[in-house]
Amino acid sequence: MRSALVAAIVLALAGSRAFAQAQPTPVPAPSGNVAAADAKIASAKDHYAKAEFGASLADLAEAYHLDPRPDLLYAMAQIEVELGDCAGAIAHYKQYLGTNPSQKARDAAEKSKAACEEKLGIKPEDTTVHQPPPPPPPAKHVEVVQRPFYKDALGDSLFAAGVVGGLAGGALYLAARKDIDDSETAPTLQAHEDLVTKAHDLRTYAVIAGGVGGALAVGAFVRWATHGGGTEERQVEMTLAPSPDGTGWGIAAFGSF
Repeated sequence: MRSALVAAIVLALAGSRAFAQAQPTPVPAPSGNVAAADAKIASAKDHYAKAEFGASLADLAEAYHLDPRPDLLYAMAQIEVELGDCAGAIAHYKQYLGTNPSQKARDAAEKSKAACEEKLGIKPEDTTVHQPPPPPPPAKHVEVVQRPFYKDALGDSLFAAGVVGGLAGGALYLAARKDIDDSETAPTLQAHEDLVTKAHDLRTYAVIAGGVGGALAVGAFVRWATHGGGTEERQVEMTLAPSPDGTGWGIAAFGSF
C-alpha cells in the first residue's frame, strides 16, 4: 500500500513536470500555485517515508488546494486508509472516480473503495433501475339480482301496441259520434245518409282497433305473468385508473348498477 501511495505522489510530481516540458520554447516558469503544490508534494513524500502519515496527508491536502490534480485525491485516500479513516478515504475515492481516470486507475480505486465499504459494513450501491409494479388486473364481481317484470322486452312491446290500439279505437269512436251528431243537422237527406254511413264505418273500425288493442294488452299481461321478472347477472369491474388531473391513481368501477 505504501508503494502505491509513493507511486501516486511520484505521478503527481511527474505530471506537473511533463506539463512543463510539453510547452513550446521558451518554457514559461510555472505559476506560483503549481510550484507551491510541487513543494508540498515533495514534503508529503518526506513525511510519508518517515511514517508521519498525518503530516503527509496535510501536505497533500494543501497541494490539492493549490493545484487540484486528480492523483492527489487518490494519494490522500490511500493515506486515510492507513490512518484507519475509511469514511474519509471513501469520500476521496469517489471524488477521484469523478475525474474520469484511466480504466486501470479506476479499477484500482473501485477495488480500494469496495474494501473500505466492506470494512464499514456499507452495502454496494444498487444501480438497478426498479420499474414500478404493473397495476393489478381488474377485479370482476358478478351478482345475480331479481329482474323487474316490466323489463321483459316482448311483454313491454305487446302492452305498448295494445295502448296504441286502444287510443286509436277511442279516437275513431269519437269521430263516429261526431258524424252522427252532424247528421241530425244535415241540410239534405243525402248528406244525412252519408254522415250516418261514415259514422257506422268509423264505429266498426273503432271496435276492431279497440278489440285488437285489448287483445294485445291481455297478451302483455299474460307474458309478464308467465315470463316476466326472473333473474339477471349484474357485473361490476373494479380497477386502478389514473386520476383526471394526472397527479395520482384512483379506483374506478365499471358495469351496470
